[in-house]
Amino acid sequence: PSSWMTRGGHSLYQTFTIVDPETFELQPELAKSWEWSSDFMKLTLKLQEGVSFHNGEPWNADAAVWNIHQWLRDDVRVVFQAPDLAMKKATAIDDMTVEIEMNYPYTGIIRFFDMITPNGLIPPIAGATEEFMANPAGIGPFKFVEWTKGVSYELTRNDDYWREGIPLLDGIKIWMVEDENVRLVGMLTGQFDMIERVPGSQIGRLEGRD
Repeated sequence: PSSWMTRGGHSLYQTFTIVDPETFELQPELAKSWEWSSDFMKLTLKLQEGVSFHNGEPWNADAAVWNIHQWLRDDVRVVFQAPDLAMKKATAIDDMTVEIEMNYPYTGIIRFFDMITPNGLIPPIAGATEEFMANPAGIGPFKFVEWTKGVSYELTRNDDYWREGIPLLDGIKIWMVEDENVRLVGMLTGQFDMIERVPGSQIGRLEGRD
């Protein structure tokens, strides 16, 4: 269900870094720190500890290397080719440290690490199977429950999420409603808590509502 992963996908998946939506500054996520070599030909990532995927697979250097190498595969389409061309290979230095060897210096690559894979970092063992897309697993604050093609998908809270105090909700259900008027009515009647792409002419109907 890759089409719905881009909508609310960060609830299910996470990446090496994340961009702060208010400051637009790059913040650590599953890579807690990074450092360049003096010639900018090697990038060392220190990974977040005490983290596991929803299916129980550990988050470690081997998992990180596998995900990076998936991105570098010739048969995998990427949105931005610059970081793909700049990276040569990744190596696990120890259990929680990854070294990325570059084809040429490109410090801007770190800005792409919030989208290092098409959807987010996934567990290597399960992620290598054809069944994974029907029962996906990530590291995010919510876990996959059910997907009804073209209708909705449902997530439940991840009680083992590595950040304290998150998530605040017990679950999320996202409905795929293409008709903007139907979305608006659903919001007005309380069927939906949030909607996207509100027509400009209809914004006034939502103003002042809790």
